[in-house]
Amino acid sequence: MDIISTYQQVGSYRGTAAICGTTPKTVKRVVARAEAGGTASPRVPRVRNYEPVAGLVTAKVASTKGRISAKRLLPAARAAGFTGSARSFRRLVAGAKVEWRREDHRGRRPAVDDLRLPGGHVALVHRLHGDGGSQQRACHRYSEGNPDGDAAQTRREDRRQGEQTRSAQRGAFHEAQRQAGRETHAQTDAEGTPPPQEHPCCGKSHGATKK
Repeated sequence: MDIISTYQQVGSYRGTAAICGTTPKTVKRVVARAEAGGTASPRVPRVRNYEPVAGLVTAKVASTKGRISAKRLLPAARAAGFTGSARSFRRLVAGAKVEWRREDHRGRRPAVDDLRLPGGHVALVHRLHGDGGSQQRACHRYSEGNPDGDAAQTRREDRRQGEQTRSAQRGAFHEAQRQAGRETHAQTDAEGTPPPQEHPCCGKSHGATKK
């Protein structure tokens, strides 16, 4: 709201400041200037102390692909006329890196396309954008079936087939172990049970000891 009109309605500096979101001293200064017939002086845009080296920082960040640090770049900025603090310069370099990543980032996840092949095969292709233009390379093996499905459905089918294969391998391994155990027990029964033996201490007969 306008400070002058609000003060005319409220009539107090503190009430006007609470409504307008400012301080009572500011309200008093604005009201006094208005009553004196004066107008606010035009605000001169403030020049930042890092503006002379902003172009240098942007160029260095772009040439190093955002790898250069403010500590390494500060001596060159000092030589170019920067007189501000190291903290202000770090803020400038951080902002330049953010802008560079927004415009020239490579992306964390490349785009994935479905390449339809004859015979109902599907290939997942990642699109890579390099210096030489758009390139493509297949990043996944070919999978059969589901020629009209999407990439997510194809990946789910691949995982399901892999789980079935591993389950069948585990079942075959356990069955082989059980078969070997049955053969061992059958061989032991065919040889017969050894006769009871006398204990060397008490002289009593005990059953056959297990080996």
